[in-house]
Amino acid sequence: TIALVIATMATTWLRLAAVPFALAALLAIPHVRTPDVLISEDAHLVAMPIGGDELAVNRERSNEFTTDNWKRALKA
Repeated sequence: TIALVIATMATTWLRLAAVPFALAALLAIPHVRTPDVLISEDAHLVAMPIGGDELAVNRERSNEFTTDNWKRALKA
């Protein structure tokens, strides 16, 4: 975010100040952990990844759209 702000606000050679921040952000990406618990926007649906491409969901008839989005996000 800092790199984006500097790169868009600066109009001179000061734009190069955004480069170290952008590199630091790129180096930090592999260290991001996947969430342990997934909670829907309305908090009615809660899920936990249990390995593979499976999710343990708190409802028998869960919202398929939400669970598909969660599975896709966990693969990435």
